Amino acid sequence: MNLYQQAIVYLRQQQFQQAIVCCQQALEHQPQFALAYQTLGIALQVQGQEEEAKQYYLKAVEIQPNLAESYANLGSIYIKQKDWKTALETYKKVIKIQPNTATYYRNIAQILTQINQQEEATQYWYQALQLEPDWATPEEHLTLGNMLLKFEKPLPAISCYQKTIQLKPDSFEGAHNLGEAFSQLERWQEAIESYKKALELNPNSAITYQRLADAFVRIKSWDVALDNYRKSLELDPNSFQVYQKIAQLLLQQEQYEPAIQAYLRAIELQPFYQWSYWNLWNILAQHNKLNDALTLYQDAVERYPNAPLVELNLGEVLTRLGRIKPAISAYQRAIYKKIQRSHPEVAETDWDSETPLNPGFIIIGIQKGGTTSLDRYLEKHPQVLPAIKKEIYFWNHHYKRGLDWYLSHFPSLKESTQFLTGEATPSYIEDEQVASRIAKTFPQMKFIILLRNPIERTISQYYHWIRLGLEENSLSEAISAELELLGTNPETSIDSRYWEQTHKYIWRGIYVEFIRKWMMYFPPENFLILKSEEFYEQPEVILKKVFKFLNLPDFVLTEFKTYNQGFYQPIPQEVRTQLHHFFDSQNQRLEDFLGRKFNWN
Repeated sequence: MNLYQQAIVYLRQQQFQQAIVCCQQALEHQPQFALAYQTLGIALQVQGQEEEAKQYYLKAVEIQPNLAESYANLGSIYIKQKDWKTALETYKKVIKIQPNTATYYRNIAQILTQINQQEEATQYWYQALQLEPDWATPEEHLTLGNMLLKFEKPLPAISCYQKTIQLKPDSFEGAHNLGEAFSQLERWQEAIESYKKALELNPNSAITYQRLADAFVRIKSWDVALDNYRKSLELDPNSFQVYQKIAQLLLQQEQYEPAIQAYLRAIELQPFYQWSYWNLWNILAQHNKLNDALTLYQDAVERYPNAPLVELNLGEVLTRLGRIKPAISAYQRAIYKKIQRSHPEVAETDWDSETPLNPGFIIIGIQKGGTTSLDRYLEKHPQVLPAIKKEIYFWNHHYKRGLDWYLSHFPSLKESTQFLTGEATPSYIEDEQVASRIAKTFPQMKFIILLRNPIERTISQYYHWIRLGLEENSLSEAISAELELLGTNPETSIDSRYWEQTHKYIWRGIYVEFIRKWMMYFPPENFLILKSEEFYEQPEVILKKVFKFLNLPDFVLTEFKTYNQGFYQPIPQEVRTQLHHFFDSQNQRLEDFLGRKFNWN
């Protein structure tokens, strides 16, 4: 038996000092013997001599870089010393060498949890369970599935929920959440079956009836959907969301009076909800019910005097009634209450209702390009004060309401250069008249534009319209119809029927036409044009550019939540091919005009 083998025997017998002596003697004869350094490290580590052990492990991997055990033991020392960054780097080296050991993935997940990188941690927990599926209990599979679903990773979540149900067939939460995961993927029939199974296990779940109804809506089973919404209301008669959905469904069926009554009940139950995207004010106006809504909101302001969204909705109703001055007062109260919450010291010391702060920037595009996320991140900067809402639509749709109406959506401060405010209305980029109007009023305005791969943007907006109930055609039908009407040279001429018969998904991706027109009114230095994909991948890097562009001091955000992210089934290759052929030349025109590459193709 050689010295190294004797050291291993001593190590197993927990005769650590003898093991150390044998390793040292072995190294005298063979100084580049990596396993002897590793064994020395183990013997020292178990005796608590971690710093010395660390040096021997480092020597071992220097000689033999594929020693997974040395890296793993180093990682355990770094964890004990709470050197999370080095521990993480070390364990990631381990799984490159031994990618099929679940323990290492669990260790990485634990480290990521310690440094609040929960989303990435969830992926490593999932990988560990894939390697050792019988390691976890049904409850642990369920918990991991919930985390994956929270971070919008429905496919692995489905695997976790299915394992939960396999181990515990009577798991109501497993069945319900399996339906949620299928819904995220828009696999509606599977979602329906999962919700039905959940209701067999718990027939008193109002939310499950609601989600089942949502799925039936998506497959256009209107009557079945309505029946399930009503069952949900029987269990929870004060559900604002269900009244809202019933109203939308009845409206689609042209049952206007019951739809409006459902809307008014929804307002009564939840006066804080922002109705901007639901076309509610137009509907109420068409049926002479705005005064009913006004009464509800006036009452709500009395009941909830500190709620900015209640004041905002009051302003919206007053605006629709043509009562612009009282609407302005409502918006001013709303923005004051909002700033009271977000910047109480500013509301207390710097507020001056007579001097609205002019916006210094506008995010003008592009729809489905990440504008909501960027707007929310900007609001977190201590020197950026938000508008009362995203998407004011003043410069395109509401210009006749006057500049005072527009400015009432922004904070009012004493003269100060410390704070900045702005807005985000991503449809502005599509309208040359918007550029002309802003240039006349705010010639120094700065603009931020997010540009997303136009193929992905087109598909994303189609599914967004589907979710809002505004699109009935299949993706293939919608895209083919648009391409036929757009023709081969949309920059020179477009069939007039295009504007009347389509949702203009593809047109919104011809970015060069929009940007070229805007730069006729403002110089290039007034624009910060960002690639959406880079923003998604490295938000902290892109935010630095945004802060610099707006002359703001740097500020580090601790979390980058994704807003308004959608999910959809894999896209047919023929649709992608059609879009690729169309956008290839348009993307080239954009790159030539801006003098930069986007590499979308």
